[in-house]
Amino acid sequence: MRLRPLFAALLLCLVLLPTRAAADGTATTIDECLAAGDVWLLVIDDADTTRANQCVGTPESGEAALAAGGMAIGYGKGILICTLDGYPDRCPSASSGDYWTYFHADASGGWDYSDSGAQGYRPPAGSVEGWCYTGGDARRCELPSLDEVRQLPVTANAAVALPSGTPWALIGTAAGLAAVVVVLVLLARRRSSGPSGALGGR
Repeated sequence: MRLRPLFAALLLCLVLLPTRAAADGTATTIDECLAAGDVWLLVIDDADTTRANQCVGTPESGEAALAAGGMAIGYGKGILICTLDGYPDRCPSASSGDYWTYFHADASGGWDYSDSGAQGYRPPAGSVEGWCYTGGDARRCELPSLDEVRQLPVTANAAVALPSGTPWALIGTAAGLAAVVVVLVLLARRRSSGPSGALGGR
């Protein structure tokens, strides 16, 4: 009699497995991924090579979505992402007009140029993150429509770690140190400008 609850639990686990797989970013199609409330990542370079086209789960930022999709990130000056997946092989030494361009889309289609950096943007559930490389004389690269994305081969890139000491981490640390210095300076000024004791008497 005690085996019945065990069998029931096993059956429940088998029923839930497909749903859990989709929630972990292992959906094999863009429609499955978005329907599960996950995020899809598309990365295409200027040679039309699809470097990533896969479900990446529920990343906390656009940067985390890239890492979940196996895209190693290289930074240029400040917080500018200048290489993805080793492309180009190095960050441009000067502004050449070549850069990775960042877009967002939802299940209804239509790409929107991102006005936020990947570090500070959190992809909504059921959305698509898109990157394409603008090179040469192009003003801005163009990503394929979502119908065309459905026809592209799906990748299965293993996740990579975010670079240690990413720019936002360094900036946050610097801001914290600066705040501490400001507080110490204010305290020192208050002490030096406080009332001094009376000297001598009548």
